Amino acid sequence: MNIFLWWYSNLYIGRADRRDYWIAIIANFAAKMLFLYFLTSFNIVGLLITLPLWGILTITATSVIVKRLHDTNRSGWHILLLLLPPIAVIYFTIVCGFLKGNEGSNKYGDPPTKLLSQRSKS
Repeated sequence: MNIFLWWYSNLYIGRADRRDYWIAIIANFAAKMLFLYFLTSFNIVGLLITLPLWGILTITATSVIVKRLHDTNRSGWHILLLLLPPIAVIYFTIVCGFLKGNEGSNKYGDPPTKLLSQRSKS
């Protein structure tokens, strides 16, 4: 239970680099396509399994977007652009997918490290 609370409390805190963003977005997209396959079967069991997992994937996707926004020194409140899908696709692809993050520390924390060995030292 403590691990879940730690993960939940740190969900939108910190920074993520472009590599982490693309890995999370592509994995999220692939998983959601798989879930859509199960939803199209119109099976109530598939629906009951898929909907909670869909929610978890949506939360993790917004988390990585917010962390990527933090890396570019932007507020996480930009996530509200998801309410305007055409603008959000263009904005998040450019800002989160292609713009380089801040080199040093910013108001959202230290820069993300590249190697797992560096992550475990801190």
